[in-house]
Amino acid sequence: MNRRYRDDEAPRPGGSARLVALRLLGRRDYTSEELRRKLTDRGFPAEEIESTLERLRQDGFQDDARAARAYVQSATRVKGRGPLRIRQALKARGLGEDTIATATADLTAEHVRDALEEILTRRHIVRPVPPEERQRLFRHLLRRGFPADAILEVLRRRA
Repeated sequence: MNRRYRDDEAPRPGGSARLVALRLLGRRDYTSEELRRKLTDRGFPAEEIESTLERLRQDGFQDDARAARAYVQSATRVKGRGPLRIRQALKARGLGEDTIATATADLTAEHVRDALEEILTRRHIVRPVPPEERQRLFRHLLRRGFPADAILEVLRRRA
């Protein structure tokens, strides 16, 4: 069906807000705030964005908790990031404290120590670790988002 549009209601290149959001969600899980930003950047009106996001949530295409869990899994297993950096990234993605706490509940102190040990093993860090190397590793692991006390504990074991 051919429909003529007035200039102010002409269809946008790329389609409707729902179509654009579905294309984005086809690549990876996004939080509702991330989708809101992306759709706003593409020039969709706020009312259309909100109704699209609500419908996507109702249809099960978008779920903040699922997006948070997917990010935590990727950040820990693939990227080797620590819990502090993960929480910071989830907050930047527009998630609330409850969602962040639920998604990061599995990041226990034991999990953090195991992740640190795995990183040191992958980097072929031998025992004993010289002091200058220990300082460099400490700073590197802090930037990755690991707590200072956990880093010190693991490095002391390798001293």
